[in-house]
Amino acid sequence: ASAIVMIMGEFRLLGAGSYLVREKEVTIIKIRASLGLSILISWGMGIAIYFFSERVALFYQLPPVESIFKILSISFFIAPFISISSAILSRSFAFKSIFYIKVIGAIFGSVSSISLIYLGYSFYSLAWGHSISVIASFFMAIFLWPKDTPFIPALGGMKKVALFGIYTSISNLSHNILNSLAKAIFTSLKLFSVSFAISAVLASVPRISPLTKVL
Repeated sequence: ASAIVMIMGEFRLLGAGSYLVREKEVTIIKIRASLGLSILISWGMGIAIYFFSERVALFYQLPPVESIFKILSISFFIAPFISISSAILSRSFAFKSIFYIKVIGAIFGSVSSISLIYLGYSFYSLAWGHSISVIASFFMAIFLWPKDTPFIPALGGMKKVALFGIYTSISNLSHNILNSLAKAIFTSLKLFSVSFAISAVLASVPRISPLTKVL
Protein backbone atom coordinates (compact mmCIF):
# COMPACT_ATOMS: atom_id res chain seq x y z
CA ALA A 1 0.00 0.00 0.00
CA SER A 2 2.84 2.38 0.83
CA ALA A 3 4.35 1.65 -2.59
CA ILE A 4 1.20 3.02 -4.26
CA VAL A 5 1.50 6.32 -2.43
CA MET A 6 5.27 6.46 -3.13
CA ILE A 7 4.76 6.00 -6.87
CA MET A 8 1.96 8.56 -7.05
CA GLY A 9 3.97 10.94 -4.89
CA GLU A 10 6.82 10.94 -7.43
CA PHE A 11 4.48 11.81 -10.29
CA ARG A 12 2.09 14.20 -8.54
CA LEU A 13 4.11 17.33 -9.39
CA LEU A 14 5.68 15.92 -12.57
CA GLY A 15 8.90 17.87 -12.02
CA ALA A 16 7.26 21.25 -12.63
CA GLY A 17 9.26 22.90 -9.87
CA SER A 18 12.53 21.46 -11.17
CA TYR A 19 11.65 22.66 -14.65
CA LEU A 20 11.26 26.25 -13.43
CA VAL A 21 14.58 26.16 -11.60
CA ARG A 22 16.52 24.77 -14.57
CA GLU A 23 15.04 27.05 -17.21
CA LYS A 24 17.37 29.86 -18.36
CA GLU A 25 14.51 32.32 -18.62
CA VAL A 26 11.28 32.02 -16.64
CA THR A 27 8.23 33.91 -17.83
CA ILE A 28 4.77 34.39 -16.37
CA ILE A 29 3.44 31.96 -18.98
CA LYS A 30 5.90 29.24 -17.93
CA ILE A 31 5.10 29.70 -14.24
CA ARG A 32 1.35 29.51 -14.85
CA ALA A 33 1.79 26.46 -17.10
CA SER A 34 3.92 24.72 -14.45
CA LEU A 35 1.39 25.48 -11.74
CA GLY A 36 -1.47 24.37 -14.00
CA LEU A 37 0.21 21.05 -14.83
CA SER A 38 1.06 20.41 -11.18
CA ILE A 39 -2.52 21.07 -10.11
CA LEU A 40 -3.95 18.96 -12.92
CA ILE A 41 -1.82 15.92 -12.10
CA SER A 42 -1.64 16.28 -8.32
CA TRP A 43 -5.34 17.02 -7.79
CA GLY A 44 -6.27 14.16 -10.12
CA MET A 45 -4.14 11.75 -8.09
CA GLY A 46 -5.51 13.14 -4.84
CA ILE A 47 -9.07 12.51 -6.01
CA ALA A 48 -8.11 9.01 -7.19
CA ILE A 49 -6.48 8.14 -3.85
CA TYR A 50 -9.52 9.38 -1.95
CA PHE A 51 -12.15 7.56 -3.96
CA PHE A 52 -10.19 4.32 -4.52
CA SER A 53 -9.05 4.06 -0.90
CA GLU A 54 -11.90 1.71 -0.04
CA ARG A 55 -11.01 -0.69 -2.86
CA VAL A 56 -7.35 -0.68 -1.87
CA ALA A 57 -8.32 -1.46 1.73
CA LEU A 58 -10.47 -4.36 0.55
CA PHE A 59 -7.67 -5.67 -1.67
CA TYR A 60 -5.19 -5.73 1.21
CA GLN A 61 -7.91 -6.74 3.68
CA LEU A 62 -6.83 -3.92 5.95
CA PRO A 63 -9.77 -1.56 6.76
CA PRO A 64 -7.52 1.16 8.31
CA VAL A 65 -5.85 1.64 4.92
CA GLU A 66 -8.97 3.44 3.66
CA SER A 67 -8.77 6.14 6.33
CA ILE A 68 -4.99 6.45 6.01
CA PHE A 69 -5.22 6.96 2.24
CA LYS A 70 -7.92 9.59 2.65
CA ILE A 71 -5.76 11.45 5.16
CA LEU A 72 -2.70 11.26 2.91
CA SER A 73 -4.72 12.53 -0.08
CA ILE A 74 -4.89 15.97 1.56
CA SER A 75 -1.26 16.70 0.68
CA PHE A 76 -1.93 16.15 -3.03
CA PHE A 77 -4.26 19.16 -3.15
CA ILE A 78 -1.80 21.68 -1.72
CA ALA A 79 1.62 20.33 -2.79
CA PRO A 80 1.64 22.19 -6.18
CA PHE A 81 1.66 25.61 -4.49
CA ILE A 82 4.56 24.62 -2.21
CA SER A 83 6.53 23.28 -5.17
CA ILE A 84 6.11 26.34 -7.38
CA SER A 85 6.83 28.77 -4.55
CA SER A 86 9.98 26.85 -3.56
CA ALA A 87 11.15 26.72 -7.18
CA ILE A 88 10.92 30.47 -7.68
CA LEU A 89 12.58 31.08 -4.32
CA SER A 90 15.39 28.70 -5.35
CA ARG A 91 16.01 30.70 -8.54
CA SER A 92 16.36 33.81 -6.39
CA PHE A 93 18.66 31.94 -3.99
CA ALA A 94 16.19 32.75 -1.20
CA PHE A 95 17.26 29.68 0.74
CA LYS A 96 16.35 31.28 4.05
CA SER A 97 12.71 31.34 2.98
CA ILE A 98 12.91 27.74 1.77
CA PHE A 99 14.46 26.83 5.13
CA TYR A 100 11.48 28.32 6.96
CA ILE A 101 9.01 26.49 4.72
CA LYS A 102 10.66 23.11 5.34
CA VAL A 103 11.51 23.52 9.02
CA ILE A 104 8.11 24.89 10.06
CA GLY A 105 6.46 21.99 8.23
CA ALA A 106 8.79 19.47 9.86
CA ILE A 107 8.19 20.90 13.34
CA PHE A 108 4.40 20.89 13.01
CA GLY A 109 4.46 17.38 11.53
CA SER A 110 6.72 15.95 14.22
CA VAL A 111 4.85 17.57 17.11
CA SER A 112 1.51 16.43 15.68
CA SER A 113 2.67 12.83 15.16
CA ILE A 114 4.19 12.54 18.64
CA SER A 115 1.15 14.14 20.29
CA LEU A 116 -1.31 11.88 18.48
CA ILE A 117 0.76 8.79 19.30
CA TYR A 118 0.71 9.83 22.95
CA LEU A 119 -3.08 10.23 22.74
CA GLY A 120 -3.39 6.70 21.36
CA TYR A 121 -4.10 7.30 17.67
CA SER A 122 -1.64 4.56 16.69
CA PHE A 123 -0.59 4.45 13.00
CA TYR A 124 -3.06 7.19 12.12
CA SER A 125 -0.69 9.55 13.93
CA LEU A 126 1.95 9.34 11.22
CA ALA A 127 -0.58 9.92 8.44
CA TRP A 128 -2.00 12.98 10.19
CA GLY A 129 1.51 14.17 11.03
CA HIS A 130 2.46 14.05 7.35
CA SER A 131 -0.66 15.94 6.26
CA ILE A 132 -0.28 18.58 8.97
CA SER A 133 3.36 19.02 7.96
CA VAL A 134 2.36 19.71 4.37
CA ILE A 135 -0.43 22.07 5.46
CA ALA A 136 2.01 24.05 7.63
CA SER A 137 4.48 24.24 4.74
CA PHE A 138 1.65 25.41 2.48
CA PHE A 139 0.78 28.35 4.73
CA MET A 140 4.46 29.29 4.96
CA ALA A 141 4.79 29.05 1.17
CA ILE A 142 1.80 31.36 0.72
CA PHE A 143 3.17 33.79 3.31
CA LEU A 144 6.55 33.84 1.57
CA TRP A 145 5.11 33.69 -1.96
CA PRO A 146 7.60 35.43 -4.31
CA LYS A 147 6.65 38.85 -5.61
CA ASP A 148 5.36 39.09 -9.18
CA THR A 149 4.73 35.32 -9.22
CA PRO A 150 1.25 34.49 -10.54
CA PHE A 151 -1.08 32.51 -8.31
CA ILE A 152 -3.50 31.60 -11.11
CA PRO A 153 -2.67 28.47 -13.18
CA ALA A 154 -2.97 28.09 -16.96
CA LEU A 155 -3.49 25.10 -19.22
CA GLY A 156 -1.45 26.36 -22.16
CA GLY A 157 2.24 25.58 -22.61
CA MET A 158 2.21 22.39 -20.53
CA LYS A 159 3.84 20.09 -23.11
CA LYS A 160 7.44 21.21 -22.53
CA VAL A 161 7.00 21.06 -18.76
CA ALA A 162 5.46 17.59 -18.96
CA LEU A 163 8.26 16.17 -21.13
CA PHE A 164 10.88 17.38 -18.66
CA GLY A 165 8.79 16.22 -15.69
CA ILE A 166 8.30 12.68 -16.98
CA TYR A 167 12.06 12.24 -17.34
CA THR A 168 12.89 13.48 -13.83
CA SER A 169 9.97 11.65 -12.19
CA ILE A 170 10.88 8.29 -13.74
CA SER A 171 14.52 8.77 -12.78
CA ASN A 172 13.72 9.59 -9.15
CA LEU A 173 11.11 6.82 -8.97
CA SER A 174 13.67 4.28 -10.20
CA HIS A 175 16.06 5.43 -7.49
CA ASN A 176 13.39 5.01 -4.78
CA ILE A 177 12.27 1.60 -6.04
CA LEU A 178 15.86 0.33 -6.09
CA ASN A 179 16.42 1.61 -2.57
CA SER A 180 13.17 0.10 -1.23
CA LEU A 181 13.77 -3.23 -2.98
CA ALA A 182 17.29 -3.56 -1.57
CA LYS A 183 16.08 -2.75 1.94
CA ALA A 184 13.21 -5.23 1.69
CA ILE A 185 15.44 -8.09 0.45
CA PHE A 186 18.18 -7.71 3.04
CA THR A 187 15.73 -7.00 5.87
CA SER A 188 13.79 -10.18 5.05
CA LEU A 189 17.10 -12.07 5.30
CA LYS A 190 17.68 -10.39 8.69
CA LEU A 191 20.80 -8.71 7.35
CA PHE A 192 19.94 -5.39 8.93
CA SER A 193 23.49 -4.00 8.83
CA VAL A 194 23.74 -4.79 5.12
CA SER A 195 20.32 -3.24 4.54
CA PHE A 196 21.42 -0.05 6.28
CA ALA A 197 24.69 0.04 4.32
CA ILE A 198 22.94 -0.46 0.97
CA SER A 199 20.46 2.32 1.80
CA ALA A 200 23.32 4.64 2.72
CA VAL A 201 25.15 3.91 -0.53
CA LEU A 202 22.04 4.40 -2.66
CA ALA A 203 21.22 7.59 -0.81
CA SER A 204 24.63 8.95 -1.81
CA VAL A 205 24.02 8.26 -5.49
CA PRO A 206 23.37 11.61 -7.22
CA ARG A 207 19.76 12.17 -8.23
CA ILE A 208 18.47 14.69 -10.71
CA SER A 209 18.76 17.99 -8.90
CA PRO A 210 16.77 21.05 -9.90
CA LEU A 211 19.77 23.24 -9.10
CA THR A 212 22.22 21.38 -11.33
CA LYS A 213 21.84 23.64 -14.35
CA VAL A 214 21.61 26.84 -12.36
CA LEU A 215 24.79 26.16 -10.41
